[in-house]
Amino acid sequence: MELKNQNLKPIRRTKKQRAQTTQLAKKVVVHRTRHLQQHSDRNTSTLHINYKIYHLLTRPFTFVNAQINMRANSGFLTKGVDDTESINDHFGQHIALSIAEEFRKGTYKPSPVRRVWIEKPGRKNAFRPIDTPTQKDRIVQEAIRGILEAIYEPEFATWDIDSRGFSSNYGFRPGRGCWDAIENIKSKSQGTTWAIEGDFKGAYNSIDHKILLSLLSQRIKDKKFINVIKDFLKCGIMDSGTYEDLLVGVPQGGIVSPLLFNIYMHEFDQWIYKSYIRTVNKSKKKVFNPKYTYFRRELTNTINLIRNPSTPKQQKRQLKKHIKLILQSRKSVPTYIPESIPKFSHYVRYADDWILFVAGPKSEAIQIKSEIEKYSRDVMKMTLSVEKTLITKYTEGINFLGFRIIQWNYNQTKTTYITKRTKRGKRRIHAKTASRQIRVGIDVDRIDSRLILRCYATKKQGKTFPRSHNVLFKLHPYEIVLHYRQVFMGLVNYYNNVDTKRKLYHLEYILRYSCAMTLANREKSSIRAIFIKYTPKLSIHNPTPGSKSTVSFPSLKDMKLQYRPHIITTVDPFKVNKYLRTKFKVFSACCICGSSDKVQLHHTNSLASGGGKAKQKTLTALDMRLKRKQIPVCHRCHVEITSGRYNKESPSVFFDEYMGSW
Repeated sequence: MELKNQNLKPIRRTKKQRAQTTQLAKKVVVHRTRHLQQHSDRNTSTLHINYKIYHLLTRPFTFVNAQINMRANSGFLTKGVDDTESINDHFGQHIALSIAEEFRKGTYKPSPVRRVWIEKPGRKNAFRPIDTPTQKDRIVQEAIRGILEAIYEPEFATWDIDSRGFSSNYGFRPGRGCWDAIENIKSKSQGTTWAIEGDFKGAYNSIDHKILLSLLSQRIKDKKFINVIKDFLKCGIMDSGTYEDLLVGVPQGGIVSPLLFNIYMHEFDQWIYKSYIRTVNKSKKKVFNPKYTYFRRELTNTINLIRNPSTPKQQKRQLKKHIKLILQSRKSVPTYIPESIPKFSHYVRYADDWILFVAGPKSEAIQIKSEIEKYSRDVMKMTLSVEKTLITKYTEGINFLGFRIIQWNYNQTKTTYITKRTKRGKRRIHAKTASRQIRVGIDVDRIDSRLILRCYATKKQGKTFPRSHNVLFKLHPYEIVLHYRQVFMGLVNYYNNVDTKRKLYHLEYILRYSCAMTLANREKSSIRAIFIKYTPKLSIHNPTPGSKSTVSFPSLKDMKLQYRPHIITTVDPFKVNKYLRTKFKVFSACCICGSSDKVQLHHTNSLASGGGKAKQKTLTALDMRLKRKQIPVCHRCHVEITSGRYNKESPSVFFDEYMGSW
C-alpha cells in the first residue's frame, strides 16, 4: 500500500484556521440535520400532531448523528445476537446509507435482543435481566429516541408547570437527575405526615403493548413509524440460545426503553394529580385554636406582671413558675384547629420508584394506597410490589434514591444552623428550633450493601468493616490508590448537597482502610507498615517514565464541600451540537490515500493494544480511553490497518483534530 506523501508531518493549524474549521463543521452538521431541527421546532407546541415523521428514518445523517452520539456509552461495542463483526468499528456513510435504504424500502426488521441475567445490588440470589440489542438496532433506537424525545419532553415539561411541581417525573429525562427530585421533595412536601413509597413489580416487563401504542397514537398518526416501534416491542428474546416471544414489556437495556416507560407512566402521573393532589391542595384559611390563644394571652399577661416594677419579688417567683407551667401545657395544644389546616399532597417519580406524600390520618393513606393498587392493576395492567410499597410516617424517615429524608417532629427541639447578621458580617450559628424541617441525609444501609457487593467491605455481627479487594491487589499500587480515589470522590460528589455529611466519614474510613488492606495484601505486609511507607494519605508516585505526578486518597477535611445548585440545561433531543468535528469527519476523504469510498472513522490508539478486557481497569487502558484519536479512512485502508498488514507511516501522523484530512 503506497502513500501519496511519505514525508507527512502532523498538521499544525493556527488559531484562526481552527476557528474557521469549527464554524464550517457546525454549518455542515446543522445543514444536514435541518429536518431533525424542524421536527423539534414543530413539537415545542404540545398540541401538535405528527402525521408524517417516518421520512426522518430515511435520511442517512439521522443515523450518522445517532451513532456518533452513542460513542460515549460504555456498552457501545457490545455485540448482540447477530453481530458477527462490530458495525460500530467500521461505521461510515455507507452503513448509514444502507440503514436508510432499508427504511425507504420498508425492509428493516429488528433482531431479537440477547438476554443475560445479573445479580441485583445488595440482594443475594436475586437477578434481573439485561437485554442487549444488536449494534445496528441500537443505532436505530438512538434515532427513534431523539424523535420521541422531541415530541414528549415538551409535554413533560409543560406538565411540570401545570402541576406546579406537585406531580413530577425526574427519571431518564434530559437535564434532570436524582438531586432535582430530592430538592423538589424538600420544597413541596412540607406539611405532609405520611409517605406512600411505591414500586412496581417487574415494571419494564409489565408494560402492556396495546396501551403503550394507543398512547403513542395520540400524538403520532404516522402508522409506518408506529409499526417500527411495534416491531421493536415484538422482536423477541434470545436467552441462552432459546428464542422467546416478547408479549408484554419493553427490553431492559434498549436505548429507547426508558423513554417508552416514561410515556407509559405519564398517564399514571396525571391520574395521581387529578385524583388526589388537585382536590386536596386548595387554599384554605387556618383558624387559631381557642385553647392556644388562651395560653398565649395568659403568657403575655404574666410576662407583663413580671416586668411591672410594682410587683413584689415573691410574686414574681411564683409568676415565673406559672410561666413554665403555661409553656409545658401549650406544647400539647396545636396552634390551629386541625380540621382548618389546609392539607397538602405531593408526588415524585424517578423511573419505577415513586413517593406520594399525604397529610391526614394513616387510615386515609391506606385507602389511597388501595385505590392506587386497583388503578394500577385494572387500568395500567401493572402490579405494585408488596415488599417495597410501604406507608411510612414522615417523622420516622424514608429512603429514596440512596438518600435518607426525614421530617423533624415538632414535639422535639432540634439544633440547626441559621445565618445571623452581626457587626462583623453574616455568620452561621447554632440555633434551637421546633419547626418541622425536612432534612436530607445518606442512606447508609444502601451504601454498605453496595460496598459489600463490590468487595470493598464485609459484614460481621451486624457491622460493616473494610476488607482487601480480591482482584485489585494485582494492579500497581498507583492504580489501586487511583481506583479507590475515583470511587470515593464519585460518592462524595453525589452526596455533596446533603444536609448531614457526618456519614461520609464512615464511607471514608471503609474505603481508605480497604485501599490500605489491598496494598498490604499485594506487598505481603501489615496495614501499619503501609501507612508508614505511603503516609496516611497513601501518596504514591506515577510509575510512568518521565512523570512527576502523584496520587493520594483524599480526606473530607481536605475537600471543600460546598452546596452546588443544579442548573437545567437547554434540551437538545438529537444532541446535534455535540461532537461537531467528529460528525464532520465522516464526510471527509480518506486521509491516507484520498479515496472517498466507504469512509470510516478509525481510532489511532485502539483499546485492544491496552490489554483487552483483562486490563480494563489499568492505568494504561484508562489513559487510552481519555486520549483516543480518530481519523477518516476508506474501507480498504481500514482493513489494512486493523488486519496488521499496514506497515507504512503511523496512522497517528494523519490525525488532525479539526479537519481530519490532509
